[in-house]
Amino acid sequence: DDFLKQIASQYPLALVTGGLSGEVYFILDRLRWRDFFSIIITASDVEKGKPDPEGFLKAYERLKVLRDWEPPLKKEDCLVFEDSQYGIEAAKKAGIPYEIVKGSLHQIKITSFNPLKW
Repeated sequence: DDFLKQIASQYPLALVTGGLSGEVYFILDRLRWRDFFSIIITASDVEKGKPDPEGFLKAYERLKVLRDWEPPLKKEDCLVFEDSQYGIEAAKKAGIPYEIVKGSLHQIKITSFNPLKW
């Protein structure tokens, strides 16, 4: 929460995800994170998912008109945080700089599934 709060107070944030909009908004609302994002692009907003760059390009276009940027916002001014190979490919194709982050599934070994913990 602190990281998102700090970054969102300084920069407009866009979320681009392959998740379905209902699920994405449910999770963001449960975490109380929805207000951190000025723009949210879900699978419902694109015709092609990652590795196609459509989602990132839509987010960029919306960011460009979000406010009066001086100088005008360029792709090089944006940064994608991505944890999937398809997402990295999409960012590259969109021409937007990216940083690779490790998702929690990469950091832990799942040995059993217990639905009662969810």
